[in-house]
Amino acid sequence: MQFLRGLNDQYVNVRSHVLLMDPLPPITKIFSYVAQQERKLSMSGNFIANVNIGTKQSSINASGSGSN
Repeated sequence: MQFLRGLNDQYVNVRSHVLLMDPLPPITKIFSYVAQQERKLSMSGNFIANVNIGTKQSSINASGSGSN
Protein backbone atom coordinates (compact mmCIF):
# COMPACT_ATOMS: atom_id res chain seq x y z
CA MET A 1 0.00 0.00 0.00
CA GLN A 2 2.84 2.38 0.76
CA PHE A 3 4.22 1.88 -2.76
CA LEU A 4 0.85 2.80 -4.27
CA ARG A 5 0.54 5.91 -2.11
CA GLY A 6 3.97 7.07 -3.22
CA LEU A 7 3.15 6.99 -6.94
CA ASN A 8 2.97 10.27 -8.85
CA ASP A 9 -0.36 11.48 -10.21
CA GLN A 10 0.57 10.30 -13.70
CA TYR A 11 0.08 6.74 -12.40
CA VAL A 12 -3.40 7.34 -10.99
CA ASN A 13 -4.92 4.84 -13.44
CA VAL A 14 -2.55 2.10 -12.31
CA ARG A 15 -3.20 2.91 -8.66
CA SER A 16 -6.98 2.79 -9.15
CA HIS A 17 -6.80 -0.44 -11.14
CA VAL A 18 -4.69 -2.19 -8.51
CA LEU A 19 -6.81 -1.00 -5.60
CA LEU A 20 -9.90 -2.51 -7.22
CA MET A 21 -8.27 -5.96 -7.31
CA ASP A 22 -9.20 -8.44 -4.63
CA PRO A 23 -6.87 -9.75 -3.37
CA LEU A 24 -4.11 -7.27 -4.09
CA PRO A 25 -1.53 -8.66 -6.50
CA PRO A 26 2.08 -9.22 -5.43
CA ILE A 27 4.33 -6.17 -5.44
CA THR A 28 6.21 -7.54 -8.47
CA LYS A 29 2.98 -7.52 -10.50
CA ILE A 30 2.16 -3.98 -9.36
CA PHE A 31 5.66 -2.87 -10.31
CA SER A 32 5.12 -4.45 -13.72
CA TYR A 33 1.94 -2.39 -14.21
CA VAL A 34 3.80 0.78 -13.25
CA ALA A 35 6.68 -0.02 -15.62
CA GLN A 36 4.21 -0.62 -18.45
CA GLN A 37 2.52 2.73 -17.80
CA GLU A 38 5.92 4.44 -17.67
CA ARG A 39 6.81 3.01 -21.09
CA LYS A 40 3.53 4.30 -22.52
CA LEU A 41 4.15 7.75 -21.06
CA SER A 42 7.72 7.92 -22.32
CA MET A 43 6.67 6.81 -25.81
CA SER A 44 4.00 9.48 -26.05
CA GLY A 45 6.45 12.06 -24.67
CA ASN A 46 9.08 11.13 -27.25
CA PHE A 47 6.52 11.32 -30.03
CA ILE A 48 5.51 14.83 -29.01
CA ALA A 49 9.15 15.90 -28.70
CA ASN A 50 9.94 14.51 -32.16
CA VAL A 51 6.99 16.35 -33.70
CA ASN A 52 8.15 19.61 -32.11
CA ILE A 53 11.72 19.10 -33.31
CA GLY A 54 10.49 18.35 -36.84
CA THR A 55 8.32 21.47 -36.86
CA LYS A 56 11.21 23.66 -35.69
CA GLN A 57 13.51 22.14 -38.31
CA SER A 58 10.94 22.79 -41.06
CA SER A 59 10.59 26.43 -40.06
CA ILE A 60 14.39 26.85 -39.96
CA ASN A 61 14.69 25.31 -43.42
CA ALA A 62 11.89 27.49 -44.79
CA SER A 63 13.38 30.71 -43.46
CA GLY A 64 16.88 29.75 -44.60
CA SER A 65 15.84 28.90 -48.16
CA GLY A 66 14.20 32.30 -48.71
CA SER A 67 17.39 34.24 -48.02
CA ASN A 68 19.30 32.95 -51.09
